[in-house]
Amino acid sequence: MTVKSWGTGRKDYSQNVEYSVEPVIRGPQTQYVYYLEISDVASGGSGTVDVDITADTVVMLYDFYLTSTANVLLDFNIFALSNGTVATVFRDRGFQNIYHPIPQGFPFFDTYRLSYKNNGNKVVDLAFTAAGIYTSEKAYYLTINLPTG
Repeated sequence: MTVKSWGTGRKDYSQNVEYSVEPVIRGPQTQYVYYLEISDVASGGSGTVDVDITADTVVMLYDFYLTSTANVLLDFNIFALSNGTVATVFRDRGFQNIYHPIPQGFPFFDTYRLSYKNNGNKVVDLAFTAAGIYTSEKAYYLTINLPTG
């Protein structure tokens, strides 16, 4: 009995390995991740941390995380600081792990401030992460303010 070959494959059933070039995405935006560990926050203890933004740079943040080493109630606030003005971006509260997304992103031009409070009855260590992109102010205004019509 013979098997009749059909299709476009190779008669010896070998495979052809092809290499393709992986594209490199280039653009005016770069990934931004800020990570900070805060040690020994006492019961009822609180604090603030100011994170400076490089001049002529815009940081667009999408995700904020605050985690603690114990299951305690935490207050978690982010503020935007610019020319002496403080604006509340969000206030959040939760136990041990707080994730606060901003799907549309929030642009920071000068400084942003993390404010935290341990409302629990244990001393904890905290870890804060902010993730997003950064770009130049020129690229930001060019991208955001495209003409319509």
